[in-house]
Amino acid sequence: MNTRFARLCLVVVAILFATTTPSTGRVAFGQDASQPLNAPTLTATVSGPTTVEVRWNETENAASYELYVWWSEYVGWEQIGNVLTGSSYTHGNLISGARYYYTIRAVNAHGVSPWSEYAKAIPLEEGPPPPAPTIFAVNAGIEKISVHWSWDWAGWESAHPASYRFVLFTWWDPGIGWQQVGHHPGDTQFFHDNLKSGTTYYYIVRAETSTGPSLWSDIKSAVPLDRSDRSALTLIYDNSGGENWTNKANWLSDRPLNEWDGIVTDGNGRVVELFLKENNLTGVPLYYVHYLSELRELDLSGNNLHTWILPDVGNLSKLELLNLGLNHLTGPIPPELGKLTNLRSLWLGFNHLTGSIPPELGKLTNLQSLFLGNNNLGGSVPPELGNLTELWGLWLNFNRLDGMIPSELGNLTHLESLWIEGNSFTGCLPAAWRDVEGSDLARTGLPFCDP
Repeated sequence: MNTRFARLCLVVVAILFATTTPSTGRVAFGQDASQPLNAPTLTATVSGPTTVEVRWNETENAASYELYVWWSEYVGWEQIGNVLTGSSYTHGNLISGARYYYTIRAVNAHGVSPWSEYAKAIPLEEGPPPPAPTIFAVNAGIEKISVHWSWDWAGWESAHPASYRFVLFTWWDPGIGWQQVGHHPGDTQFFHDNLKSGTTYYYIVRAETSTGPSLWSDIKSAVPLDRSDRSALTLIYDNSGGENWTNKANWLSDRPLNEWDGIVTDGNGRVVELFLKENNLTGVPLYYVHYLSELRELDLSGNNLHTWILPDVGNLSKLELLNLGLNHLTGPIPPELGKLTNLRSLWLGFNHLTGSIPPELGKLTNLQSLFLGNNNLGGSVPPELGNLTELWGLWLNFNRLDGMIPSELGNLTHLESLWIEGNSFTGCLPAAWRDVEGSDLARTGLPFCDP
């Protein structure tokens, strides 16, 4: 068997760095059952700073031995020593700190034996290498995976190297092999996207330091999800404490999605309404709702969400109702919400939102109710809100807004409920607001502007 073919046979079992049984799946081509060859027993011992002594027991009826080594993602398995007839081999000129894996088989005129179990050795030039990083989380998303690792060098005699970086490798295709996915100076996470759903991706990482490379981490894997609504809902459940929800009947089951608590689907089975109001949600469900591309109504109000409103929510172009009130949302209101031109109700009140009111909200010309009260919004009210002529309810109360109320807001002639107290407005109130039935205008202390 030539070297190239031998490599091909070995590369599949090598991908997991000897984590599977070496003899599994190997075929001893041409072996004569009348003169069977047993697999040798192999050991590998470090005999010097850059040297490993490989030994094996002599197998009955063996004429020679084929010894292979793996140490590099780029090189793969290589035969060393050519035709070996003894019971040992000294492997020299090695890289200190690298892991070397060995396997051997016996050969005679009738065929070959099974492969031996793997033997591993790590030649060391000056003391032990840095410890391996630990991959503690590999999280599957929709056509993406996030990899998170830590590195604890406590107890390492060369602790706190002058400089270091992490190198992360991934494997998903035996025809491609291990591929590096970037250098990470100091970073301990990587977001791997544009992946094939349903394919298992394996990851391994090590530190490269000013005093040499660390050991490799253990291998971790994950399978990215597809772009289905079921996958999106699974991510929402897993990332918002789904096991502790108040109502969660049929979630993560094989039942049709419209039988899951809080979900309404259309005739094609697509999710169009998601109601998880006051359901003890935590975490970051807003990271995944934008995958529900047919969504028309979303109500996550009255939960315990401590996160930002991501700009991706602005991609839900069919959304008509968005209620995220009564949570603990922080950060600014993303201007991308101005793309939700079908929106009729936007409720973001009773959170901890900061920044100014984006003028892009003035593009929501179908909006009928806008609740931004009881936040920490500052600055002036954008005059673009005067474009919301269908508005019947406007709540801006108890924020940190200031300045004059734009005269353009006098265009809001359909207002029935108007609440703006608890701010620092100056000037006068639009005259058109005199006839609003439900309001707190009298408590602002501001006069009405002259018509």
